[in-house]
Amino acid sequence: MGKASRRKHERRRFEQLTIEGLPDALRSEQVRIRRQHSGPKISDALLDVLRPFIEPGLNTEQMRALTEFAVFAWNLSLQPRIDRRTVQQHFSHLDESMQQASMRLLGQMVERKRKRHPQDRRPIASFQVHETDDGGWYVTAAAAAESQAETDNRAPAEASAKGEQQ
Repeated sequence: MGKASRRKHERRRFEQLTIEGLPDALRSEQVRIRRQHSGPKISDALLDVLRPFIEPGLNTEQMRALTEFAVFAWNLSLQPRIDRRTVQQHFSHLDESMQQASMRLLGQMVERKRKRHPQDRRPIASFQVHETDDGGWYVTAAAAAESQAETDNRAPAEASAKGEQQ
């Protein structure tokens, strides 16, 4: 059993023990432990965006750099409007041809994320590229928790909607 499978098994066992520990009155079909996001794992969605850009023979450092670029593209895709000049500043240390290639790759990744995962609004907070014993690798990623600012921005709209209903 791999590390991820072991964690999944342990999490499910913990959930089962939690339900078994409840009083009989609460141990009904109505009690469910719910995950915050029911879509695909963020690491799976990130790999889906990244997959066509992975070339055979990449070493772990190259894969790490490509994944970091994909995370940047993912988080950038969540912005309602992308200012090209601001993004170009991230590549100002590169020569002109590398800047153009980087901007083109970034644009392709942003477009792929928006097409394949348009409803996934979770920003990626961190990622890791892990080496396997057979010389391969796998990627894990963690989504950022919903920020207080997002919660605060939603609260006035919900309050005004409630006020209109009364």
